[in-house]
Formats: sequence, C-alpha cells, structure tokens
Amino acid sequence: MPKHYLLLFLFFLTHFVSAQENFNITKISNALFSPVTMDFEIRGDFAYCADEYGLSVWDMSDPENLTKISHCQTAGKAYRLCINGDFAYIPETGYGLTVVDISDLENPEVVNQIEVDLHRGGDYLDLTINDGLLYICGGRYGFYIASIEDPAEPEILYQYQVDDSHIHKFLFTEDASYLLGTGLSVLNVQDPENVEVINYVDLGNAYDICYYENRLGIITEDGLSFYSLDDPHEPEFVGLYETRIWIYTGAMQISGDIAYAS
Repeated sequence: MPKHYLLLFLFFLTHFVSAQENFNITKISNALFSPVTMDFEIRGDFAYCADEYGLSVWDMSDPENLTKISHCQTAGKAYRLCINGDFAYIPETGYGLTVVDISDLENPEVVNQIEVDLHRGGDYLDLTINDGLLYICGGRYGFYIASIEDPAEPEILYQYQVDDSHIHKFLFTEDASYLLGTGLSVLNVQDPENVEVINYVDLGNAYDICYYENRLGIITEDGLSFYSLDDPHEPEFVGLYETRIWIYTGAMQISGDIAYAS
C-alpha cells in the first residue's frame, strides 16, 4: 500500500516567522477511522467519516478516547461527504449521490441514490451546501446544483460543463461564486436554474481554492497564487509563491496574513 505524507507549509503574506514561536501543538489521541479515510466532518461531539466502505460515526466527547458508534455501508467508494441537518450527502463514483439518514446515530441508513455522473477519483469531487442548495463538483462530468428542499430527495436543477476541464472545487461568496478546474470560472448563481458565467481566468491545472477578506488563494502547478477581489467579477493576480514540492493533491486556507497549504 502506498504511503501518504502530509506536508504543511506556513506562508506569511507580509512577513515570515517560525511556526514554533506561535503554536504549541500537542497530540491528544488517535484512532484508526478506516485504512482509507477520505473525508470527515465534525458536528458537536460527533465525527462523520467517509471512506472506501461507506460512512462511519464516531463519538468524540472524550477527545482522549474516541469511540466508533456505527457504520453504514454504501454502494461505492465514499470519497467526500457533506452534513446538513439529519442527512449526509456522499458522492460515489459510478453510483452518483448517496443520501444517508443520520438522525439515529447508532443506525445511519441509506435512503436515496441520485443518478449523477461523477469522476472516478476522489481528488476531483467536492460538495458545498448553501441556503438549501447542494453544489456538486463531478470532475470531468461537470458541476451540478441540486435543491434539497426535501433533504431526502435532492432535485438536480442545473448542470454546467467546461470543455476539457476537471471541475473539482466550488467556492461561494456573497458577491460571486468561483468554480475551479483547469481554470477559474466566475459565476452568478442567484438563479440556480439559469447560472450565468461572468468571467473565466485561465490558470492551467489548479487544485484548491480558498477565500479570506477579499482575497483568493489558489494552488496551481506553479505554486500558491493569490488574487485580489476588489472587483469580485474580475480577479486580479497579485502574487505567486513558487513551491519546490508538487502539491497537486493539497489543500489551502488563509487566515489573516497567513496562508496554509498542505
């Protein structure tokens, strides 16, 4: 089995200091959620984990003693998940969108399977929920918007495809929305059945996107790219940090003057 390593970079956008001077990180405990845990969400005292075998629920009320409560087998490989109320939404390649009722934590149950074409590979799948809508990135099969007015019966309202692009990240802000693939699409999604493509920025291959205080951070083949959103519809390139390690499977977040990439 190949070994996967996590590399964490700290990038100060205004100045550099040692991470050790700012953080005192101590390991509390660990638990083997699954041999291949692909994604997880924490809600209150519980963690919901997606793996190659389905959905597992863990009690984390005692951080030093994590306890598995239950597991729900799904039809395919559970690469991602998104929790909304009493339901978990899981995109599974080859099977579409799986809906799991988690109202009974000891007995989670698959209640629906929605047919959508999804890329065979977890790195190209993503889910976001906002204001009763589920945004699904399906890799080379495009981007979907589904209504979850009935949370057990998602209804696909819209599909968008960019030629030769693996769409895998969606970012929602108050002023505009951003869809990441081979490039960056700027969208108006106010009418989810008639999405408007406002702009497109050619980035080459890009892998993750984050937003903080009028800025975008994007992981590209060249490194960490930064864009100003003084005009949310016209992202303006303002800088690049060239990493010496290819972080094409990584993730990125910005907080204040610090950018984090893994």
